[in-house]
Amino acid sequence: MDYHNDPISKKHLTCIISIDMSNAFNSVNWHLLMQKINRLQIPSYLKVAINSFLSERSVALHYTSKTYNEGVPQGSNLGPVLWNIFINEILGLDFGRNVKIQAFADGILIIIQSQQPTASLKAAKSPCKPYKTGPMITV
Repeated sequence: MDYHNDPISKKHLTCIISIDMSNAFNSVNWHLLMQKINRLQIPSYLKVAINSFLSERSVALHYTSKTYNEGVPQGSNLGPVLWNIFINEILGLDFGRNVKIQAFADGILIIIQSQQPTASLKAAKSPCKPYKTGPMITV
């Protein structure tokens, strides 16, 4: 789908769904993240460094402390990179030529163009179903 041409002249409707993943950075499962990293063609020493970066992280408050085994640090330079690695496979999924998925920070945009409103909404639901945790639009 060519998003640079004017969809109005083609009489296409555009449906945009914005998904904000609450607590996204803090919810990244380290085991799953390392599985994804291990599938990448990067040097072993970087994989070891990333694993070390994530291991044995703890937070200390005035009255208690807790060790964590999930989440990527948001204030770090590496945190957003690790988040991008974690969600990258979603961006590569093929939902047809009328559906485009874009990510930014901890949000995802699903953009659908169609000449039929019902077809647009049905196409929009398709990429959401495997990740759905709450109510969805029904057509």
